[in-house]
Amino acid sequence: MRTPSAAGTSQLPAGGLFSGTVDHAFALKPAVRAANKALGDVIAARLFWGGDTRVMTEEHTEPATEESFAALLDAYSVKKGAEARIGDRVKGRIVSIGKDAVFVDTGRKIDAVVERAELLDAEGNLTVNEGDELELYVAAVGENEIRLSRAVSGAGGAQALREAYQKKAPVEGKVKEPCKGGFVVDVMQRRAFCPISQIDLAPVNDPAAHVGATYQFLITRFEDKGRNIVVSRRSLLNRELEVLKKQFMESLKVGDVLDGKVTRLMPFGAFVSLSPGVEGMVHVSEISWSRTALPEEVLKPGDRVRVKVLGIDPGAGEKPPKIGL
Repeated sequence: MRTPSAAGTSQLPAGGLFSGTVDHAFALKPAVRAANKALGDVIAARLFWGGDTRVMTEEHTEPATEESFAALLDAYSVKKGAEARIGDRVKGRIVSIGKDAVFVDTGRKIDAVVERAELLDAEGNLTVNEGDELELYVAAVGENEIRLSRAVSGAGGAQALREAYQKKAPVEGKVKEPCKGGFVVDVMQRRAFCPISQIDLAPVNDPAAHVGATYQFLITRFEDKGRNIVVSRRSLLNRELEVLKKQFMESLKVGDVLDGKVTRLMPFGAFVSLSPGVEGMVHVSEISWSRTALPEEVLKPGDRVRVKVLGIDPGAGEKPPKIGL
């Protein structure tokens, strides 16, 4: 998508479909590609041939005016190329993956790009492929490029923070130091407060372990023109966890054999973690081939076990799903 446009006059290869000169050739932007498709699945380029502007398609070559082509582009832009603003959540399709950046077609006239490093997993493996659809946030808008990110960051000022708050867009922040009841967090060069209960999903036993870490946060309070900012990492983690839980439950079926970890024991059975945020229960009668009176006679929290799914109750409304193992 970032191929520079050719300028001047260049010779078409001999023996090709056409012979002669091309006055202008250009690398098609996302919106141009879409407009070409609307004109007849255009796959080549516009040719200025003998003073007659033509559009070359797979099936035929037909005259087209500069006005009709520009009008179609403008119409397409009005429909899908609305102005991008910092904090906007946008959907797009990956069209190219480079060494350091991933290029995304969002239906706008200018390129959208996200740093490749943001799309790596904990082991450093790329988690996406060309053609995949992504949902990201606008972190910066330039004359020739839209910068996308999983979170809004940088020195955007109070206005950018206010928009992130209103749109519930994640922002990047660095934990500076512990304070009474929580942490001081630097967000876009502004001082914010994160309650200790909102820094993680699990209870915090060692606050110092979070100092210096850079996380993504949601702004839960924005007051006094940015002088009173409260953020939560837990809210964002919960949101991401719900997505993972939904994906796991949609793929789960009776008869599946899974590896899990014992999280707690009760007189009637053992609870086993199957996926982030998803637990199943092994009834005491299913824990061992031999009859046992108590689960702790066979298992303890932290044990790794292999289990088989015996039943699934998907739940409804506020009722959580239940998985029998």
